[in-house]
Order: sequence, then structure tokens, then C-alpha cells
Amino acid sequence: IVFGLATGLPIMIIAWLISYSAISIEKLTERMQGVQKWIRYVSAVLFIGFGIYLLIHIFTHGTPALVHMASACFKFKQFTVWHDRCAMKVGTDGVLLGAWCPLPSSLSASSPCRILDIGTGSGLIALMLAQRLNNSEIDAIDIDQSAVEQATSNFPQSPFATCIKPHHTTLQHWEAQPYDLIVSNPPYFQASLKNPNAQRATARHTDTLSYSELIAHAARLLKKTGILALVLP
Repeated sequence: IVFGLATGLPIMIIAWLISYSAISIEKLTERMQGVQKWIRYVSAVLFIGFGIYLLIHIFTHGTPALVHMASACFKFKQFTVWHDRCAMKVGTDGVLLGAWCPLPSSLSASSPCRILDIGTGSGLIALMLAQRLNNSEIDAIDIDQSAVEQATSNFPQSPFATCIKPHHTTLQHWEAQPYDLIVSNPPYFQASLKNPNAQRATARHTDTLSYSELIAHAARLLKKTGILALVLP
């Protein structure tokens, strides 16, 4: 009897524990399946609700910034920049340059700040500078015809249409009265693999505007107290 109890009782206890564990695991699995169903229901409701919100927002307030960033335009506080026809889209470097570019401190209230934007592209930097200055005259030049056409359509849609003039020309051929500020986010790739897209290759590589030419012509067009602001790697 003692031997039977000593050998059989532990086996019975182990068997009972195994069967209880199996039942618990099965119950846990059923509960997890139930939770997964609820998660799917909640996710579906959230996605449908977000879609309805976007539709209502578009009809009442226009396209939100979240959608604009993934589309052909970029929306700022006072203006929208379309860049679907430009080789170089709105990017962090251009936005930063337009925001932190130093402004001449020796300007009189009566005379406008004369600015030259070299390689204006979509006109982003020119628009940001016009927004920062109450009185300015900005020439925005670019070698790419499509970019100039894009800037030409962007400027009139902003509050600064009267102070910015786009020009389809090269810096080497540009002649004007001296400027208080010259700003540029220039092409900066040298002797590197070119993009197969000719428009992007022109915008990114220094073949049409080298560093030495940029500096020389900026010096030619700047006032003695003028400022040259660039983004370079």
C-alpha cells in the first residue's frame, strides 16, 4: 500500500497538472482569439473614422498638410509651393536656408532690400525671404525653363507677387544693379555619377555653374556691404 501510494500518487498529481495546464492553455488561446477579433474591429472603425475626418476636412478647410506633403505641393503659413514640374523638390536644405539666411542690417525703411535668388527652382527661397521682409525686390533666376514656369505660377498665388520677378537665364549672363543679398541652394555634385534625368542632372551637378563661377559672379553683383548665403556640403 505504501509503495503504491508512493509511486501512484505523484503520477496522478503530475497527470492532473498536465491536464489542467492543457485546459488553461486552450482557454487562453480562446481569449486571445477574442482579443484579436476586437482589435480588428477597433482598427477598422479607426481607419473608417480617419477617412471620414479627412473627407470632411478637405471639403471644409482644404487639403490638410499631411496630404500636401505627399502630393505635388508643399503648404506654408502664407503661401503654397507647387513643385511637380521642378527637378529639385522642396527639401530641408532649401527650407532651412530660407529660414536662417542672414538679412542685411543696414537697410533704410524707404529703400527695398534687393535680393537675387540663384537657381530659384520652385521659388521656395524667394517666397520665404519675401515673407520675412516687409520691403524687398527679388530677382529669381534659373537655367531650367520648367522651373521658371513653376515659379512664375507660384509667385502670383502668394501675397508677395509684386516683389518677386522670375527670369529664365544663367548667372553668367545676368546683369543688374548691385544686390544687398544673394542667396542660393546651388548644384554641388562634382565629378560624380550623373542622374539619367537631364533636368535633375543640371540641377544637381556643377557642370553649368561651378563654385568658382558662383563666387565670382556673386562678387560682381553684390554691394560692398552685401551678403552671400549658400548651402554647400
